[in-house]
Amino acid sequence: SHSLRQSSMVGAVTGRPSYREALLMRTLIYHPWMIEAEAERIADIEFSSGALSRLRDALISLLSGDIPLDSSSIRSQLTNSGLDKVVELLERAITHRSDRFAEPGAAEVEVEKGWRHTLALHEQQTGLRKALAAAEQAFHAEGSEDALSRIVEIQRQLASAEDIQLQDER
Repeated sequence: SHSLRQSSMVGAVTGRPSYREALLMRTLIYHPWMIEAEAERIADIEFSSGALSRLRDALISLLSGDIPLDSSSIRSQLTNSGLDKVVELLERAITHRSDRFAEPGAAEVEVEKGWRHTLALHEQQTGLRKALAAAEQAFHAEGSEDALSRIVEIQRQLASAEDIQLQDER
């Protein structure tokens, strides 16, 4: 179905960044002051997309340079680094009314609030994926019902998080 093809689970498999990951990076491109304000948290973000990981690393490395952190300077530096296609993909990404914080010209308070909310959801989903992998390993090692119950519970939580993601994308 269209919804399944657009989900972050399938997107991650096909190499397309999840909507939430793209939204995080789009926010940084259009609001580069966030890079300095959130540098440590940005450096810790785990992306399912290698392209977004490279983009994140490039944005963090700009902090050590002598260039101003404005959108046009950053865009120019990213183009010089060969990341222009990734930036173009983010710029063309369709956002929704609830995602106005990621658009140019959004109020700083709105940007911060939207960024923190989106990052918290992303970190929750990433943590659940790690917990699922650990539970699956435990089940393979032990074969216990407790391990199987843990897998089922984590899968339920991931499905719930995926439902929230799909609602965000609509």
